[in-house]
Parts: sequence; structure tokens; C-alpha cells
Amino acid sequence: MKFLLCQAALVLFMSAGFCAQDTAAPSANFTGADRVSLALAAKNNVHEAILRKAVLMGIRHEDMPGFYAREARDSADWFDAYDRAAKEASADPSAAIAAWKQRTRDMPSNPDAWIFLAVAQEREGDIRAAADSYSRALALDKYGRWGMAYYLRGLLRKDLDDLAGARKDLDAAINLASGNPYFYHARASLELESADYKTAAKDLRRFFAVAADTAAVRSVSSGPECEELSRMRFVIKGCRHADAIAEPQTEAAPKEAQAPWDYETNDEKNEQALHFYEAVSDARNIAGEDAPAPERAAAVLRSGDTALVAFPEAKEAFKAALRLYNLSVYIDPSSKAYVKRAALYAGLSGIYPRTQARELEAADVERALAIDPLGARGWAYFLRARMGYSDKSEASSQEDVDKAIAADPRNACFLREKTTLLANAGRYSEAAETFAKLRKIGQTPAPQDAGLCATLARNGFDTGDCRSLSVPEETVKSPLPPCSPPLELITDPG
Repeated sequence: MKFLLCQAALVLFMSAGFCAQDTAAPSANFTGADRVSLALAAKNNVHEAILRKAVLMGIRHEDMPGFYAREARDSADWFDAYDRAAKEASADPSAAIAAWKQRTRDMPSNPDAWIFLAVAQEREGDIRAAADSYSRALALDKYGRWGMAYYLRGLLRKDLDDLAGARKDLDAAINLASGNPYFYHARASLELESADYKTAAKDLRRFFAVAADTAAVRSVSSGPECEELSRMRFVIKGCRHADAIAEPQTEAAPKEAQAPWDYETNDEKNEQALHFYEAVSDARNIAGEDAPAPERAAAVLRSGDTALVAFPEAKEAFKAALRLYNLSVYIDPSSKAYVKRAALYAGLSGIYPRTQARELEAADVERALAIDPLGARGWAYFLRARMGYSDKSEASSQEDVDKAIAADPRNACFLREKTTLLANAGRYSEAAETFAKLRKIGQTPAPQDAGLCATLARNGFDTGDCRSLSVPEETVKSPLPPCSPPLELITDPG
């Protein structure tokens, strides 16, 4: 993705005759510029930017022709200089950085020196320094060279996972240059990072509306943004896949006798999981406008649950469920959706411990609690307790488990978790009392209770009919642990 966007900045902006501007903007009625100036502005996508800058600077109507001509000429010279700086930086980043650092010392108030230093720093891979240099340039020139400095810094902020900062920069770039197609393309890519499909589709449609370069349009038409939005059943005129999805698919759910989860081999399960994901992600569940958003979101959420249960050993089902949970959150951000996605992140943290899965889980738990103090009937507290326990914060874990039980006193998972925490802390009497509550609500002791039974029995407590349980073999291959919200709430209609 970064490669495509950088190519837009380095190559496509430089193409002669690229992107004749859409002049439908209200401020684009100005006709006092000569043809040469208009052609230069169109080539570099700065027509709207010049008009916008004129408004912000309060340029008088009689002074507009001269102002427009100067800006158009400056843009042509600047893009030529930008092209040279980019090529030099690509050939020898260290030398380019040294040269532009010297230029910033000689001319500290020159925004271009900071911009071209940022270009060199980016080529060397020092993204954070490059973003800082763009910031120095923007402090000196709030127009950011017709929005380009905002655009380039926005791309870097996206790489730094500063999505809010990246969005702010791309908004500023588009506000200055509403006719530049690549600003819309970059913002669509950013919006897809947050599963904001509807807004991404709007920006991608705008890209195709104003882009005129055939090679650029062809590249984007088969790019990841088009593919992702096509998968989500958005029809984008210009995308290569638009014709294939113009009519929503109406594939019937598989018959029970031929259900995908009847297959035996892992390879077949993975393949069928992908097929199942495509089936449940059609327009009826996702893009239908007849049902209220909460109902559509709940349908998508249940589809993710079903994928997880249907294919417990299939990694592709795990990925499908995450996509569906993301979509459900986008359609209607409910406490339950955040809880289920948090549980999925918990599973991912076990597979990919070096990723940000734990941080994402914690963030979703807090979002769930902010929406609903009960945390979807206690599950948010339950997940937070497990996180605290793994961090050896036993006191906070006990408190969270108690809150989960207060939200749902008859939840066997919560009672079992509290019993385990108390037993591990050596508080056997309290553990036995909690375990007795679990037995009173009619829960047959599960195989995973064998260890608890043995521990309580060794310490002189009666565990009744669970003494005969044997320690179960490790047979579950799903990353989701027992007592996980997506598994426990699959039939919950709320």
C-alpha cells in the first residue's frame, strides 16, 4: 500500500499532461488566467489549490490573473525540484540528507529545504524524522505547497500508526486542493484501516471522478482499495471488480448434509472457511438498507461467531471472523461487538505475541465498558480479569471477576474463573464456596474442572461427583480458550 501511494507522489504527480482538473468547484469559475497557466495548474493538480489559497489570502479579483500565473509557474518549478530531490535521495539518501541539512542551517525559514530533507530522510527509512521535517515545513508554510506537504506527512503518519494524525493531514490536503485525486485515494486507503467502508467508497469514487491519467486509473482499479470494497459489496465505477458485483450475490446457505464443517482435513476446512466467509458476507447481511443498523450489525456479528464455531481449526475462519467483527463495529458499535472482538484479539495475542493484539484487546474492553457498564453481561470484566491475571495483577483480576459475576450471577464461566483464581491464591475455603455455587446452578462439572477438583480435594474439601473426572487431553486447537465470548454468546439474540 505504501509503495503505491509513494509512487503517486513521486511519479504520477510528475507525468506531463496528468489529470486535467475537474473545474466544477464553485470557486473554479475564474477565467482570467492565460492558457499556459491553466495548463500548468492542471498538470500538477493545483488549480483548486490556487483558488483556495487566493480566497484564504484575500486576493482581489483584479489581482487574480497575476496571482494565478505566479502560483502556476511556481508549482511547475517546485514539482520539477521535488522530482530531482526524490531521485537524488533514492540514489544516495545519506548524501542527500547531509546536503539538505546544510540547506536548512543556511536557510532555516525556507519550507522547501525542510520538505526535501524529509524526502531524503524517508528514503533512508527514518520515517519519524521525515514526519518531523514535514512539520517544520508546515510551520513555515501553512499552505503546504498546494497541500503536498500535508499529503506526504499524512502518508508517513499512517506508517507510524498515527491514524488520527494522518486523517487530519489528508483532510487538510483535500481542503486546500479538492481537485487532487491522489489525496482522495490516500484517504480512502486510510479509512479502510478503520473499516470505514462507506466513507472509503465515497473517497474512491471521487478519485475516479477527477483522475484522468490512464495508467494511474488502471493501477488503482485493480489495487487493494478496490478489492477490499468489492469484497464488502460496494460498487465503485472505475474498479475492475465493479461489474462482477453489480448484482448482489444470492447464494443460498449450504444444506446441513453438505455443511462445510463436515469436511475432515485441515486443508479442506481452510478452503471451505473462505467459501463460507464469502457466503455470509453478502449484501443481505452487510449492505442491506431495509433493516436498522443494529439488526444488520447483529447479523454480521453472528456470522463471525458461526465461522469460529464451524471451523475451530481453520486459520482462515479466524481471519474471517475478525473481518466480520470489524464490520459489525463499523455498522453499529455495540458493547457486545467490542467484547467479541476483544476476545478474538486475546486469541491472536497467543499466536502472535509480538504484535499489538493485547493492546487492541484492552482498548476494545474499555470501549465496551464505556458503552455499557455491565460490559455485555459481564464478559468485558471477564476478559479484563484474564489480562490482569496474566500480568500477575491478581487483586485487580479478582475485582473484575466479581464485577462479571455481579452482572451475571449464573454464568458458569465466571464462577469457574473465580474458583481458579481463589485456588491459585491458596484461598481454598473461598474457592470451595464458589465451586459449590457453580454446582448449585445445575452445571455438570466439565473436564477442565478436573484440576480444580483434585486441588480442592487434596485440601480437604468435598467436590462431590467431579472427583472421578480425569485430566483431559489437549484436543482443542482453536486459538480461542474455553469460556470465550464468541463461543458462549453465539445463540444470544441480544
